[in-house]
Amino acid sequence: MKAMRTLALALLVGLGLWSAPATAAETVEHVITFDRVEVRVPSRIPGTGDRPSTDPGSEDYRDEVTLAPGAALAFAPGHGRVNPSFLEGGFVVEAFWAIKTGTPQGRFVRAHFHPPELATGFEAQHWGYRDELHGIHIRALDGRPFRLKSLRYRVTRNRELRNRPFSIDGFSNFSVSVLVSATFDPRLSVRTQFTASPVGLALGNDPGLPFFTLPILGIDRVTQVFIASSASVDLDDIVLVAAPMSEAELPPVVSEPSAEAPPQEPR
Repeated sequence: MKAMRTLALALLVGLGLWSAPATAAETVEHVITFDRVEVRVPSRIPGTGDRPSTDPGSEDYRDEVTLAPGAALAFAPGHGRVNPSFLEGGFVVEAFWAIKTGTPQGRFVRAHFHPPELATGFEAQHWGYRDELHGIHIRALDGRPFRLKSLRYRVTRNRELRNRPFSIDGFSNFSVSVLVSATFDPRLSVRTQFTASPVGLALGNDPGLPFFTLPILGIDRVTQVFIASSASVDLDDIVLVAAPMSEAELPPVVSEPSAEAPPQEPR
């Protein structure tokens, strides 16, 4: 009987009617390290501002979106790189900044990294106001789907605005959270759009303090991801899992947008 099964299998293979089960598509880990990256700053949209009002304590922002196409989403990341960004491992990492979140007036404004040129080798998220959120947006340069596997973090004491150790609306300062989502509309509640992973209390601002690894679940086969925090958190070594990019898919250097010197913004 065994010999008959072996003979039948051989006949099927010879006729091309049977093949071994296909293996899963090859994937590879890509790590966003923030190390020695070249931050590209797109040309500004004529007639628009990119700073809050002159009073740093005021929440009255210049209404730049009425002058820019796209209304509330005029400076949404992932649409032509309207915010500072950099390339690493085949992925575009772009800053985003949303104000008046969770209200009909919620909108994106021109964003920046922290520090603007990322010379520290990590993104230093910090709290701003209760109704605003800034963070980073990641997508593959060629549009392929990916999974967010993990990232490294450490909770800080808001080194840029030291007198404001607070959290955004809907979160407690006694339990800071890393926030991740595959979508984000600033007109809707942050709490209902992002998955929050509690990461504890602030350790301080000493650059020698350790980073910790946070595994991420539920962000799989997405084409973009928003990463932020409820208060002030340093982010580094973001691990993405996707099919490898072939050499034919790598873009020529000339396809990159021209860059300007990053603005030295204190926020």
